[in-house]
Amino acid sequence: MITLLSLKREITKEECFKHLEFPFVAKEEYSKLQIKYSYFPKDYLGEDGFDLALNAFKEAYGDSLVDIEKVKNELPLKNHITLSLSKEGELIGTAHRHANNLVVEVSQLSSTPGFYLVPINKGNYSVVLSVHALLSEKVTAEVEVVAYE
Repeated sequence: MITLLSLKREITKEECFKHLEFPFVAKEEYSKLQIKYSYFPKDYLGEDGFDLALNAFKEAYGDSLVDIEKVKNELPLKNHITLSLSKEGELIGTAHRHANNLVVEVSQLSSTPGFYLVPINKGNYSVVLSVHALLSEKVTAEVEVVAYE
């Protein structure tokens, strides 16, 4: 087992709706890649959470059609950052799940749903974190990519 990428990075509100790319190199062929990914906090606990949700519902449905109980059911609001993997510009897969702590495996024989079955050959790879919603002032993301021979 060899670590190909290890990072801990603060993501700020200014990076919302951006794709953050983190390249790494496989210098030889491997049997499998494993990506451990997490970010915290998941929940946004700001005092303005209800107002933010209410305004979003009003924008979507109009003032007269807002159901306050549905707004309350959306709380707490969530930060949402997803993970993708590519090799030399070609998509290998995406994990657009709402989990903030996951493990992805990629190989020619078995891959996590959302990822292609691919050989892990030499080359330039990238983990991409897509920031879909960031309500907290900052979120800490951690990514570790390990390769198995």
